[in-house]
Amino acid sequence: MCDLPGCPANDDQPEEVTPENRNRMRLECTSAAMHSMSLFAKGWTQGAQGVLADISDSWGFAGITRTMYCLSLAAGILPTPKELVVRATPESIREKLTKVAGEEVANSMTTHMVVVGDQINAAFEELCAIAVKGDEATFDARFDTVTDQENVLQPLLATLMMYGSMSFSAAQRNENTFALDQLQTAMRVGIDLGDNDEARAQLVTG
Repeated sequence: MCDLPGCPANDDQPEEVTPENRNRMRLECTSAAMHSMSLFAKGWTQGAQGVLADISDSWGFAGITRTMYCLSLAAGILPTPKELVVRATPESIREKLTKVAGEEVANSMTTHMVVVGDQINAAFEELCAIAVKGDEATFDARFDTVTDQENVLQPLLATLMMYGSMSFSAAQRNENTFALDQLQTAMRVGIDLGDNDEARAQLVTG
């Protein structure tokens, strides 16, 4: 059984995205991104992952891609909190793995973790840079290519969630209304909210 976001459920298939429902998909995924960031920032990681799972069930990989685009916007537009800048080193990874395993781990395992970490970080930075430019079509294509590689999808989703959520939380805590307004404007691009529809607008602004 496939439990990863973006994988179709065993029984019900995700709704196919069409020109008629694309706006609804984008609106729902944007709302999901905002909601998942709020949950994650409060420490409710399972709730945030549940939101992604719901989007995956509803819209499949297209929904996950749109949600990750919004998280990439948050990570790229909002200032990065200082506590997120620290990069893992072979020594810190070896120490953490040793604590988990209860014994010394092989150097080859540590090296592998560093290589994977560098690969995920490079993909994260590239996707954020594309999102900030507002080029969603290029983002979609690149996200599809990057996540098609083995063992990339889950850690990349986790990285985008962490950086987007913590940056979002810090911006709210510091009352950085300028950056938050920039983010909301970027997320709304291409979404028809309807005339004077405050309820639907609230789904996007959080």
